[in-house]
Amino acid sequence: MNRFIIYFIAAIFFLWGGGLAWFVLTIPVHVDNPSQKTDAIVVLTGGAERIETALKLIDSQLAKKLLISGVNPQTTLKDILRTASVSCKNLDPSLIDLDYRSDSTYENAEQTAKWVCNHNFTSVRLVTAHYHIHRSLLEFCQRLSNVQIIVHPIVPRIFQKEDWFWNPDAWTILGREYHKYLGALLRYSLHSIFPSFQQGIA
Repeated sequence: MNRFIIYFIAAIFFLWGGGLAWFVLTIPVHVDNPSQKTDAIVVLTGGAERIETALKLIDSQLAKKLLISGVNPQTTLKDILRTASVSCKNLDPSLIDLDYRSDSTYENAEQTAKWVCNHNFTSVRLVTAHYHIHRSLLEFCQRLSNVQIIVHPIVPRIFQKEDWFWNPDAWTILGREYHKYLGALLRYSLHSIFPSFQQGIA
């Protein structure tokens, strides 16, 4: 095999591996400002812990409104509150909006941006899984550049175990999310070079 091709493949593999290491090592696992108030809270569906955390936050009056983005069209707010394993004594259901349109992180950001604009919010607490933070921020910052975004990472149970590093299921999740992040990064890079480039849904 041509030596140049070997070096090229090795370089690609090195960059990919280095990127994966950066991605995993920089995933936030702690909430830096747990008690800081924001205008709004946005939670991306994909796990019960995310929604329950967001309900606790709005119940604690840490924001004016809560948006649950990516809700199943067949699910109502009553369903969500009934199945939640948290007690929200002070919760006012009128403070919660549901986004039924989003089916991807790209669409989560699109619908959230419209919602934030309609309410003239200037700060948002973003609640999602910790491994999803990188891609979520990439998508959200593209549309909410003038809005303060505070990330509120939720560590899924599989990553709470001490031996998660040796769990192939955990690495499957991380690997899949890393490649989705790379896809989104490539999409925005191409769009910055070629403004007419049609951005797809990721």
